[in-house]
Amino acid sequence: MIELFTCAIVDDNPESIENLCEHLSLFSNIEIVYKESDPLIAQQKLLEKPVDLLFVDIEMPRMSGIQLVQSLPFDQKIIFVTAHEHYAVESFETDAIDYLLKPVPFDRFAKATHKAMHLFNMENVYQKATKVKNDYIYFKDIERKMLEKVEVEDIIYIEAQRNYITVYRLHNHLQVRKKLAVVMEDLPDELFVQVHRSYVVARKMIKKVQSIDIILKYSEKAIPLGRKYRRNLN
Repeated sequence: MIELFTCAIVDDNPESIENLCEHLSLFSNIEIVYKESDPLIAQQKLLEKPVDLLFVDIEMPRMSGIQLVQSLPFDQKIIFVTAHEHYAVESFETDAIDYLLKPVPFDRFAKATHKAMHLFNMENVYQKATKVKNDYIYFKDIERKMLEKVEVEDIIYIEAQRNYITVYRLHNHLQVRKKLAVVMEDLPDELFVQVHRSYVVARKMIKKVQSIDIILKYSEKAIPLGRKYRRNLN
């Protein structure tokens, strides 16, 4: 079965959008979900409905493409498409797949797009393996920008922030651009429990359940306990 990918284009130049659409029309396995010239409107759409691939300009009114990418909490594959060379270093700090200069020839576009799809497929393979075994999960650390194999039994708790989650282990932690709900799909229900809209804890690490919070072993960390999540502890 052919893997299908969704994508979005964000560029304030209509001609650039048309050029990318022409290139993408030659990929039968890529669907353009939306094209947007206003980065703020694009931001709202991407938060509501993330895509697999994002083609984005850099210099745009109200918000740059780099600012847009940094505001997104999801691990989308980013390809910058711009007329300016001097943003290259800054763009790759966002973990972008590639940096294309306008006007973009098809062969260069195809190379970047195939690379993004390949990486997406590889990460899916890791995720599928995780769901089968349930003893480890691959997380892509924001700072080190690499996949890290995390043993499920080493996780103490997971905290969701605005644009990422933090996975806490006994001696260290890592930050990941992912939604808490997505990570929970990979965690065994018998080992982990959600106790707050922003917190998931390992059941074996719970030391004491109090009226408004939970005390964890070792760290003595007090995790807030949401009223509607209390029944999850039964």
